Amino acid sequence: MSTDAPLALALDLGSTRLKLGLLGPAGEFELVASRAAPAVRESGLECDFDAQEFDAQVGELLALAAHWRAPLGIACQRSSFVAWDARDGRALTRAISWRDRRAQSWCEHHAQRGQELARRCGVRFSPHYLGPKLAALVEQGALPHAGEDLRVGTLESYVLARRASDSEHVTDVSMAARTLLLDPQSGAWDAAAAQFFGVRVESLPRVLASVGRAHLLSSGLRVSASLSDQAAAFLAIARPGADDVLVNLGTGGFVLRECAGFQARDDYLCGPLLDAASGARRWALEGTVNAGAAGLDAIGGASAAPAASDSQPELFCSPESGLGAPHWRAGCSPTWSKPPAALDASARRRAYLEGLVFRVAEIVDALDPACSSSVFLSGGVARDPFIAPALALLLRRPLELLDEHESTLLGAARLAAGLAPFADPPRRRVAPSEASWLAAKRTRWTRWRDAWLAGAPAHS
Repeated sequence: MSTDAPLALALDLGSTRLKLGLLGPAGEFELVASRAAPAVRESGLECDFDAQEFDAQVGELLALAAHWRAPLGIACQRSSFVAWDARDGRALTRAISWRDRRAQSWCEHHAQRGQELARRCGVRFSPHYLGPKLAALVEQGALPHAGEDLRVGTLESYVLARRASDSEHVTDVSMAARTLLLDPQSGAWDAAAAQFFGVRVESLPRVLASVGRAHLLSSGLRVSASLSDQAAAFLAIARPGADDVLVNLGTGGFVLRECAGFQARDDYLCGPLLDAASGARRWALEGTVNAGAAGLDAIGGASAAPAASDSQPELFCSPESGLGAPHWRAGCSPTWSKPPAALDASARRRAYLEGLVFRVAEIVDALDPACSSSVFLSGGVARDPFIAPALALLLRRPLELLDEHESTLLGAARLAAGLAPFADPPRRRVAPSEASWLAAKRTRWTRWRDAWLAGAPAHS
């Protein structure tokens, strides 16, 4: 590590790990430290973790960052949130994960009004977002009344409010756009949406630009950039104006392609990537796959590259907890064509991976129907030996697998330093697998999945 003053620091508030990175004076990047994210408690549709433990772990990383006194960029998981009391910063809820679906029945009950609102926001009316979760908490009496002192915000706004020199409550447009409470075109909170979800606009953070900020923390650190993790990862590797596609596979799967402006669609999401201090805004279309590292960790076992032949041609898996784009079925759980208890771990793992790449390929084909874009692959799950060659085969082109494991941190650090986010990080080209049976199996898997969605019997 260089002993010279760094250009910037970056903090990644992820679902699995919390990380601190450093951008050196010559543009070199290094992961400095990381902490395991707090253990998630899953009970039925509920998925949350200890807000105080999360805050303490982030505090340890910020204490390390304070040694350098360099500008700080923050990238944060979207939609996870905390409610707290402004008087003392005391959390009034656990940290509610983006994966939490406790608002599912609330969404079903309020579907007509919610769907109208979601289209205006560029997202879906889904229990994955902050607005419905908050409304469900209020309805269930699970949110203590704090009146004018109630504050609600995504995780980075909670961390910053507890440490800001002036206790200011702030966020940026790429985070606020994933709450179902923001008008993404104006960049302002929607008062009608706030009333619908039962929250005062005054309880929400002030929406600032993603970059060019000067948010001073009590430790002396200056936060000069803050944005969502998917936006940071995309901006770090996507060439400006090149129509690149990013497939980012971690705790969940995300496929992004930049677009010229806001596009309201029923099948895919559209939202802001970056809000510059000048007011200029970059946008992306996005499809989500609600499956990834957590499901693979639960299965266990080891992976291998796609085999020359298929030993289980009629074994199919839909791996998601809540089906994402373009189908949007919040109530779905991981489903199998055969009872999973009768399968060994290696068979379950491979079927899960097949389902994951089939879903990703479906979204990439929809966002890039001409097959003209370069496809970049990043994230921890992307390094599974099955994923890249299988996906390259299904997409009918080589993929660019990023060697830089920390594209999210890199994007946030470069923005904090005042640099263009695109850094042309090292990557390697992955050729399509020779396991040609995968293409035919994708067709059969799609027929099975569609029949299951239409109500045909399926094992769960």
